[in-house]
Amino acid sequence: MRSRQINFFISAKDYGIINDYIIRNQIVIYGTDTSITNSIDVDTHQVFLTKKEYVENLVINFTPNGIRYFDIFKSYLLELSLGGFYPNSKNAMNRGRVYFTKSYYDNDDKICNKSVLLNDLYEEFIKFLKKNLLVRYSGDKDYLYSQSAIEWIETNEAIQTKCGQRWISEKLQNTEEK
Repeated sequence: MRSRQINFFISAKDYGIINDYIIRNQIVIYGTDTSITNSIDVDTHQVFLTKKEYVENLVINFTPNGIRYFDIFKSYLLELSLGGFYPNSKNAMNRGRVYFTKSYYDNDDKICNKSVLLNDLYEEFIKFLKKNLLVRYSGDKDYLYSQSAIEWIETNEAIQTKCGQRWISEKLQNTEEK
């Protein structure tokens, strides 16, 4: 299986730019429950993106108790995990990512390649993010950052965790505890 991924830090202030791109490019947004949604907002943590012409290539599985979910490996989807701030922890900024698989193994363990056009959707979305939203910060080779994420890190004197997937502000944590 081959896949592609880009990791980043953004904040809710950046969602409008992403929503505009999604609307302009007629991208379909699915929630984690496999239902179509209109946009991303502060309550959104993960969505799946595709084009109308790929809807027939979505694979939906069910848990034993009937919860629907996408088979991200076989479906023609981009996974957009927004990261940012979770409701239970406003003092930590979490890593986001765009991820997709270019191929997968079928039931006979044979490799199946997804459409080249899905790769194009990924490449165009990443190109847009890099041109309009994401930059390198502080010599970090692994992650990209929006300006609002950089401002939050610097204003709140945040420290990146050893694994690199979160920035934590002890300054905010101490304020919340008071």
